[in-house]
Amino acid sequence: MYGKREAIGRACWPHHDIIVVLAGAAHFTVGDLCLDCETGHALHIAPDTPFSGVSGAVGCRLWVQHFVASPSECGQLSALANSGCFERRVEGHWLKTLREQIEAAHREGDAVALPHLVFLLLDALGTIESSVPNESRDTGEFKLRALRVGLKNEPHPLPSVDALAERLGWSRAYFSARFKASSGEGPGAYLRSLRLEHAGRLLRETRLPIKIISQRLGYADSVAFHRAFRQVKGVTPGTWRARARRVI
Repeated sequence: MYGKREAIGRACWPHHDIIVVLAGAAHFTVGDLCLDCETGHALHIAPDTPFSGVSGAVGCRLWVQHFVASPSECGQLSALANSGCFERRVEGHWLKTLREQIEAAHREGDAVALPHLVFLLLDALGTIESSVPNESRDTGEFKLRALRVGLKNEPHPLPSVDALAERLGWSRAYFSARFKASSGEGPGAYLRSLRLEHAGRLLRETRLPIKIISQRLGYADSVAFHRAFRQVKGVTPGTWRARARRVI
């Protein structure tokens, strides 16, 4: 958050940067460009380009993401050719969720997920070249990869398969088919593995009753939880917890 007429850095970074104005307005100088940005506008700063800025009359709130792009990615994304302002307004719930996923991947050093998430962000900003072949700009695949990353950081109980399909704007059948083709397993199996992985941690690291754990994970009853846990882990939740305590 920057106050009224406050200076916004002075830098020259070796990587690409995206700045989204979340609130207020700001004036930026990027190389030879002088750009006025309002809420919802985004700014791309190419590598090794001098950058500085000043917030507007009421200040501003910014979101910044650094990233590195390969030459092939630069060829697919028109925004990466030069610095500039994206005029398309991009703020909204979906962008907020995407920003959070990018930040989580950045914190965790997830070098595989981060480029896909940034690709999604740039696609939301309208920077994908229309001349790029369809197989190179399959945003559905990027959305699925971003979804899987986001689910690992999402609080339990996890959404249903129907809710995830609706989140992407796809039918359940299409979503399930695309998810399995992308990851090698159906969304239901993927969600179950995430739930039971979390269950294993709770059993190992807390003293929560098994009934409470099953409720937190969204199981209808403890019997269903016991059955699912034993199928995947090979032992009951109680045995899993007892063995974990002996190891500790």
